[in-house]
Amino acid sequence: MAQRRSRRLYMQPDSVKVPLKPRQLHKLMAARAESTAEGVDSITSNVQALDVNRDSTPRAISVCFGQGDPLAFYVRSLLQESQWFPLTLDNTYALADCDAKGCIKRRSRFQLVQAKAFESPSGETHVVYLCSCEAAQEQQVRLSSTANAITGEDLQDFAVREEGLYCLHARAAKQIITTSARVEEEDEGSDDENVDQLQTSPFLAAAHDGETYGILKRIGEGGRLCCMMCSSRQMSCSHVETYKEWCRDRGVDESVVFTAADEPTFESVSKSSIPYPWTKDMREKFDRYDEKLEIFPQHLVPDVPSGTCSHGNDWDHRDPVSQKWVQHTGVTIYTRYTTIVGHPGPDGQRQPRVVYYRPTVGNCRCRHLYDGTADLLHNLDNRTMLFFGLLVDYLHSMVQGYQPLRTTQRECNQTRSTCSFTKSIPWEKLRQGWNSWARRLNIDWNEVYTCRSCGTEPKTIICDGTAIGFRKDFLHYQAAPEDQPEMPVVCGSKHCHRVFVNCAKSRELLLRYSAEKRSRTGKELRKCTLGISDEEMTDLQCKLAQANRGDLVALLKRLHQEGHTTRAPPEYSTFLSEVARSTPVCGMVQIAGDRDAIDIMRKVAEGKIDLTNSRFFKYCGYVQKKAPVLTDFLCSVTKAGHIPPDISTLVLSLMTVLTQTFKEVEKPSPDCYPAPPAPSYLSFFPTLRQLCGLPRYAVEEASKPRAKDSCRKESYGHPSLTPGLFTVFCPHGVCYGFEAMRSCESPRHPFEILRTRFKVAPRVVVYDNACQLHRYVMNREPHFFQKTVFLVDRLHFKGHVGCSLGYSMNSYAAAVDISTLNSQVNEQANAGLIRIQPQLAYMRPANFMFHTSLFLAVKNMLVRGIGQEDD
Repeated sequence: MAQRRSRRLYMQPDSVKVPLKPRQLHKLMAARAESTAEGVDSITSNVQALDVNRDSTPRAISVCFGQGDPLAFYVRSLLQESQWFPLTLDNTYALADCDAKGCIKRRSRFQLVQAKAFESPSGETHVVYLCSCEAAQEQQVRLSSTANAITGEDLQDFAVREEGLYCLHARAAKQIITTSARVEEEDEGSDDENVDQLQTSPFLAAAHDGETYGILKRIGEGGRLCCMMCSSRQMSCSHVETYKEWCRDRGVDESVVFTAADEPTFESVSKSSIPYPWTKDMREKFDRYDEKLEIFPQHLVPDVPSGTCSHGNDWDHRDPVSQKWVQHTGVTIYTRYTTIVGHPGPDGQRQPRVVYYRPTVGNCRCRHLYDGTADLLHNLDNRTMLFFGLLVDYLHSMVQGYQPLRTTQRECNQTRSTCSFTKSIPWEKLRQGWNSWARRLNIDWNEVYTCRSCGTEPKTIICDGTAIGFRKDFLHYQAAPEDQPEMPVVCGSKHCHRVFVNCAKSRELLLRYSAEKRSRTGKELRKCTLGISDEEMTDLQCKLAQANRGDLVALLKRLHQEGHTTRAPPEYSTFLSEVARSTPVCGMVQIAGDRDAIDIMRKVAEGKIDLTNSRFFKYCGYVQKKAPVLTDFLCSVTKAGHIPPDISTLVLSLMTVLTQTFKEVEKPSPDCYPAPPAPSYLSFFPTLRQLCGLPRYAVEEASKPRAKDSCRKESYGHPSLTPGLFTVFCPHGVCYGFEAMRSCESPRHPFEILRTRFKVAPRVVVYDNACQLHRYVMNREPHFFQKTVFLVDRLHFKGHVGCSLGYSMNSYAAAVDISTLNSQVNEQANAGLIRIQPQLAYMRPANFMFHTSLFLAVKNMLVRGIGQEDD
């Protein structure tokens, strides 16, 4: 298919241009759905107000409300039934068709809406939604033929006129997808997919034939593909052919896509393990083949195995060639550049290659077949052999160049058709050969998935999820865990006991006084120039006194007397904003497991240590590494070797809250933990095997709503693929394992890995949602994680504006082990996984897990230097 220049929609918030990729639109959908729901909440109240008798059908109710507000009802139906889909190319969206009343049609009809940005001479843009329905045909034809430029009229007049012509589908798309947008061109050769799998049951897919999209469904008992967008040749149109070609490229039978299927078996005659990296003898053999000093033998003879056959008979040592123990005559050998079907004879004529077998000396019919490893040949079926060089070349192309196997086949066959007359490599032979050969590789998984410096249990880990999954319909059913009422319940700490100010209104006023104010969305903090009024200061002190925070009241009174009536002085601003957050004290000052650091802080508060005095440089350096936020504040308020009395009291109170957080929680006994469950086929941690199961947690027995001002990691899954992988790396870039997630990424995934697979919790955990992970573990296992420092990686912390600086890696500049840590090692590795997603996404689970583990194993070898020759 010819390359096209595609156009992609971009979001433009606060003058920052970020590509709005189709699968990221689920985030936009969720946000937009919330605002849209406000406009259609009256629908719900009307439903409740109806006196609907038992004979009333949902269809009748739908028609009733469609008559009230078709647009609101249509938008609500699209969102609730998930019947709109962002497609990969051309900023196109598929919306379920509806009638004039806004009721979704039940015959799987869809309309395509394209978001197209038009630019005025002044550079302003406006997005117009063009629909494929008959009512919008004139507008689509007219605007599709323009150059996306507005000339001769004002942008506002253009927008009003065109939006007035919208059909119901375009109006609904505007409500769901609305964003400040512009269109930019992508480079040719984009790796965008021309097929989108939309849903599994019923089957829906979108296929782009190079010009237009088609929406495909299955009809009849045989599940034949049918295009809903074409008026003729619906079962053989270009969209159906595009989808079939897409399936063939991935080795998927288009007739069984999205149906239950067993795991494929990849069998071959060759069974012996293959050293990887290769041994010296194998490398020398390869060089002799490459330099034409040696060719593949004509007679492919099996060796004499040690031991006996399964019946206890010895193997016959005689020569199979002289005994004519022929298994097959006419072997085909496939290499990277040629297909070898014969062997040069002494008279110049090409003779067929013959593969032999070796019998036993007994009466059984056991045969020892030719393995081929000594000749660097993979014996697929005694008729077809694949050269190791071809297969290892693809392995490295997959790891380094992210090249699919189908592309390798096409390259090899294109070379053959251009440079020789030899026959092409059949796809099924190459696919079967690669998969069976790769499973013969002798890889020491325990060694490869272990860092030489970090050992079997790394003290510092960087973990994250990546959106690379397989088809959801391939997931095995997993029954819910059985209740174990006889098991004791493990209690964690309560959030109200961990925070310093346990009053939301007080925290809001204190943030304002510190010159920072939380916005309504709770997602950002804005500098406040007005501070708080005298009445609000009085109210703040009153609320703090009621919350038993007299230490803060004393500080505020002193600052007020010093003239800081509306805003705190600069040296107090950061500290007051820290104690005013909902972050626990053990998050702001992560020294709960370090008694030395706690003792130093108490002595500083008692006036026994002056952090600004060079005599105490050792103590200052120590706490600067462990608790930088508090240390910086104490140094800034120290005057003439002393800190104010109210600050002393405040620091002692902080240390009390810090220690009481753990003292008030009973440490669970080992009897609380069940035995580890059976190994999951969705997890791969060679050296981190499960040591125990998870107990019953009190916080899960009585679930509590999420705090309004907490940070959340948004996850928006693919409609037909599993959420992705959760990977664990050490600071040196070695992957320790991964897990295929069944549900969207959440703190529970790293928690389960850390609690069930580590004997001792890591000293440092870097995670892009570490703030929520810390809260999660404190609700369940505070003692196990008491000595763990939770950090948000540098790239993502700028989005955690509501979190304490205690989670920021940049705060720990004095701690060399943290300041020099590459917090993006996981993101960088996951970027490679994302590149191989197209070839993994539609594999079955076992094949998916194998290829992922193989990919990461080779990457680990490169990091560890295994198999690399010395310079």
